[in-house]
Amino acid sequence: ADVMCKLRDEGFDVGLHGSYESARAPGVLEAEKALLERVLGSEVTTTRQHFLHWDIRWTPGLQEHARFRADSSLGFNRSVGFRAGTSLPFHQFDLMTRRALDLLEVPLVVQDAALLGPIGLGRDEDATSSAVWELFEEVAAVGGLLTFVFHPDKLDRPDWLALYESVLDHAAASGAWLTSLARLDDWWRERERTIVG
Repeated sequence: ADVMCKLRDEGFDVGLHGSYESARAPGVLEAEKALLERVLGSEVTTTRQHFLHWDIRWTPGLQEHARFRADSSLGFNRSVGFRAGTSLPFHQFDLMTRRALDLLEVPLVVQDAALLGPIGLGRDEDATSSAVWELFEEVAAVGGLLTFVFHPDKLDRPDWLALYESVLDHAAASGAWLTSLARLDDWWRERERTIVG
């Protein structure tokens, strides 16, 4: 709790890492979100499902019902790339109620475990870097977003830390905007308001 509050106080986005079953079980995300908000003493607007457990039939509707504004669960555990076919945010659609949701989906493009973990691609450092730089170029060419997940508990491993640092260095050198899911959500919604006018 102390670490989460310190991060929040320093301006970081503290989002909910919804439990595995919360992707399909009604009420679970709401309960987990309420607990996190009590601990933080502030609203939680962003989420990502544990192990990227996400079901198109249920998860978006459950996330919106829990009053999340943005999710970034739509990605791969064993690969990298564009599971949603795009690197740009979009509003989810609830298949069960057949309506567009206010919930913004920010597709996950790269997860550290998908590159270096035991169930991932298992690439060596050079192949990993090469795959990431290709994605940087692909996304930059279309003015898209390149989302990453780095697990803090893995950064004590030299190869995982090296990947993390090289991604940050490459992004900074290329002039990329490094931001949180919550800030991106705010920016994207303001962009939508400006475009719709």
